[in-house]
Amino acid sequence: MMVLDVGSAMGYFSLPMARMVGPGGKVVCVDVQPKMLQVLRRRAAAAGLAEQIETHVSSEDAIGLQGRDARFDFASLSR
Repeated sequence: MMVLDVGSAMGYFSLPMARMVGPGGKVVCVDVQPKMLQVLRRRAAAAGLAEQIETHVSSEDAIGLQGRDARFDFASLSR
């Protein structure tokens, strides 16, 4: 399963979703704040979920996943 989490911050929803998708899945986390994504990566590693989490920094007006050829089974958007 492939999940998109826009506005993921430090992973309040991302980490539980990473557990749900399991070892074969991926949660693509997008946020405008690089420091929040650093915290998310650290938390994912501590929880043993680093392989299921992929992070991307976005701009304020674009998600920033150009050139990524993937479909998502589920998307979550937080403000």
